[in-house]
Amino acid sequence: MNETMWPETTTKKARGVREGKNTNLNNINKYAKPKLNEIGLECTPIVGEEEVRKIFSLAAYEVWSTFQNRFVKGGSGCLHKIFSIEDSSHYIVAQMFTLESSRLDALKSRVHWNIPHDIVESTEVPNRIKKTLEALEIMGVFLYVHVKPSSYILMKYSDIPVEGWNLFSHTDKRRLNRMYVRSKYLERCYLHYSKFEKDVKGKL
Repeated sequence: MNETMWPETTTKKARGVREGKNTNLNNINKYAKPKLNEIGLECTPIVGEEEVRKIFSLAAYEVWSTFQNRFVKGGSGCLHKIFSIEDSSHYIVAQMFTLESSRLDALKSRVHWNIPHDIVESTEVPNRIKKTLEALEIMGVFLYVHVKPSSYILMKYSDIPVEGWNLFSHTDKRRLNRMYVRSKYLERCYLHYSKFEKDVKGKL
């Protein structure tokens, strides 16, 4: 099937999610990846359960296995392995996003994390973000935002405090299962790319 064609059963919202993901992945390859290549690093999407098993420790994998929707055939959202070209054993796992500018309105609700079903079902709303951050701390997942033309954000998700997040609904308005980083919090986290090489290599 032509990639520009959609099945009749595909909802408008599902199309928007897929198109948004594809746009972000294209921009990662176009803008963020060359920045990494310049300093001897590479990034590749994490695709499927087998890849996850290779990357995470057993304890982290057991946590990750609760994120069922990440084990889809097409990949794990915008989650990437960022690693040294010379030695791929030095790496971090990061969810990557690209932004057109560093203006606050460009952030909006761009940086987000989908809360897994298990946590939604077992946790009261006031504790939902905290529980998800605890899982992300065990997995050591980073947030990497490439901000055109010359800024970036690179930090562990779990380093963003609970008060730095908002809770929203992904699909059903009665079910709060997605967390967004507050734009005003991220605005304080921008760094100039002149600091990037030392920063990212120190985290590998």
